[in-house]
Amino acid sequence: MKTSSIYLGSNPNNGLFSLYLPSNIILPLTVHIHDLNSNLILNKELTRLEDIKLDIRSNPKGVYLLKLISGSNVKHKKIVYSL
Repeated sequence: MKTSSIYLGSNPNNGLFSLYLPSNIILPLTVHIHDLNSNLILNKELTRLEDIKLDIRSNPKGVYLLKLISGSNVKHKKIVYSL
């Protein structure tokens, strides 16, 4: 799983992110979002790649870390909730 093939729509944005993944990704895919204090904000398991939305609007604005786990592969991306 290449980090460059993972795209977050509108980053930074208003806290509702669209996640775009390559079609050859291994499912299920686990998605974690942590704040900078390592608190788990969102935990989601994806079994299909259609219309993936990640909603963190109930949390304070700031920088968060997205962790994607697919099989034995783990990738990280920074997301910014600021608008």
